[in-house]
Amino acid sequence: MGVSGTLPAGFEPLGQRQRDLIRIVYGRGGATVREIHARIPDPPPTLCGIRTLLNRMVRKGLLRTRRSGRHSELVYLPALTDSDVRLRAFDRIAKEYFRGSKYRAADALDRLASFEESVEAQTLSRHAA
Repeated sequence: MGVSGTLPAGFEPLGQRQRDLIRIVYGRGGATVREIHARIPDPPPTLCGIRTLLNRMVRKGLLRTRRSGRHSELVYLPALTDSDVRLRAFDRIAKEYFRGSKYRAADALDRLASFEESVEAQTLSRHAA
């Protein structure tokens, strides 16, 4: 069983262990190898295997690193910002459900927002009466 949480689009093809690592790093906003090791299901006995997978993901552009602390320990950080993730998700939705048309997807979101606003207004008017 993997670490809970959803992954940004584009991470699904990764192996289960890499997906677990990505979930931890993105969920925490960054983590050291030791922090990741403490949180992953069925951790390997050494940190070396985790570090190797993390460094591969850095080379692929899925993670980035920075030095931190007194001993210059590496902290692995999300390479994508929240807005990047949202844009990728919107792009995937447009491709999968709107034949690639971002205009149609945006129009559907606008109609959904209008519908939710009208439902909320009706609910408020019922409670006020």
